[in-house]
Amino acid sequence: MKKRFLQILKKSSLIFSLILILCLFFSWKIDAQISKTYEKEVAVSPDVKIETNVPTDFWLEISGNMSSDNTYDRYIISGKNGDQRLNINKEYTIHTWDKDVVKQVVTIKGSAESYSDEQELIDALNINFNEHADGRMLIDANMNIDRFILKNGFFKSDQSTIVLENGSKHKVDRLTIESTLYIPKTANLTVVGTRNVTLRLDDIEGHLELIMSYAEVYGKTVQSLNASFNYCYGAYFDRVEQAEINAINSHISINEVTSLEIGKQQISNRCLASALHDIKKYNSFQNSFEIKEVAEFKVFESANDVFHLKSVHKADVIKSAFCQYNIDELKNSFDLIAKNTEVKLYEVSKDFKMINMVNTIGEIFMRFEDESDYKLRLVSTNYVESNLAPKIKEMESKNESEKIYKSGSGEKGEVYLDCDRCKLTIK
Repeated sequence: MKKRFLQILKKSSLIFSLILILCLFFSWKIDAQISKTYEKEVAVSPDVKIETNVPTDFWLEISGNMSSDNTYDRYIISGKNGDQRLNINKEYTIHTWDKDVVKQVVTIKGSAESYSDEQELIDALNINFNEHADGRMLIDANMNIDRFILKNGFFKSDQSTIVLENGSKHKVDRLTIESTLYIPKTANLTVVGTRNVTLRLDDIEGHLELIMSYAEVYGKTVQSLNASFNYCYGAYFDRVEQAEINAINSHISINEVTSLEIGKQQISNRCLASALHDIKKYNSFQNSFEIKEVAEFKVFESANDVFHLKSVHKADVIKSAFCQYNIDELKNSFDLIAKNTEVKLYEVSKDFKMINMVNTIGEIFMRFEDESDYKLRLVSTNYVESNLAPKIKEMESKNESEKIYKSGSGEKGEVYLDCDRCKLTIK
């Protein structure tokens, strides 16, 4: 009996030892972690030209089953069983400071199959600022990572590989990337992003160029802005001195802007196949604009856009089709050439100078401030469904093609409307 008890004890001890070894092994596998923050800074001139991409902008190669998840702050690539393989913090913050220094901070986290694989990748990653002879500094938000490869199959589990710019390959189980950039406040900055990023910007006194697709942008004060937006969820700015915006299917919001130009240049529709990028181009198409205060507002070419402007001093629309202009307060002048467009001026200042509109098959609504004094000229050969306030009196016209009206003495402001098959309301 004693002998049998000892044999059971020995077997139990052996089983316990095996379990302990297996636990230690799997514990080591779980704890094989990649975790390191890389930092680099370099002195630059105050007006340095900086070009950067965004954290989500490196090449993805997928072979097999995968899924992507674009959350509030993350862009995630998962394998065939739903296991996360690539997790990118898509919030890319670019801070500005008074130092003539550029600083990049990138945090890499994840896991590898072995300790040696982990160390090999950590040692191979580095931050490299590429300075060109023309003074431009190119910054990669992902350091020297060139691409991410994910492969799996029916009888094959996920295989994830990071490929660096020098061509070296490193196997990983999962990887997380977070990037932050610091630049001089007076620097000239260009940001190019083609997918799923939330860009956060501090005050910028230099020139800012944004070429963004499927993005959100949060800016503060910008001196000069040139933006091309493709399917951007929202671009928000506190104050911009001078802005040129060309966009497709995007939402743009600015609290205060001195000079705003819309649709000056054509841009490609990134939602279409690559072969159609050069064929299907627009200046400004199917966007919504929310502007609180703008001194000078100019539209070069626009289609299917909706404009909500709270206060405008001077507006000039050169070419517009199937658009809506909703202006809470017009202070000085409005000049428009359009078709199938709706214009609503909810309050026209009594000190305005000129309103000139050429439109077809649209609606025009204008409410003038009390004691407004202006002359109204309508093209009489057009069919117009009109509703004019009783205070607007018809005058004798020497031109058979025009009808002339006045409000007050009719000597201060002037309104000219050439709107065929339109609904006109003036109050």
